[in-house]
Amino acid sequence: MKGSFLALGIFGLLLILFGTVFALQGSGMIGGSPMTGKPFWIYAGSGISILGLILAALGFYSGGKRRTPKRVAGEEKDKVATTGGVSASGSEVQDKENHTS
Repeated sequence: MKGSFLALGIFGLLLILFGTVFALQGSGMIGGSPMTGKPFWIYAGSGISILGLILAALGFYSGGKRRTPKRVAGEEKDKVATTGGVSASGSEVQDKENHTS
């Protein structure tokens, strides 16, 4: 599934590139094309670039589920179940925030 979102993002980047070139050709900044100097291509290129921006954002920012980090090995699992500094198993647990050395 990640590959399809990556492909969508890359396709969006290509649309941004082509749309920018079309808009620059329409404005006359890039010459040597039948599109040079024609205002239609300024608007068409801008629209293509905006569409590419939307597709790239969907592809790159929606590509994977945001996962919470896994617990580190050795982390105190029963600390959540503590009451008054004593864990559910009866052993004392030191609170890291209140512990001063």
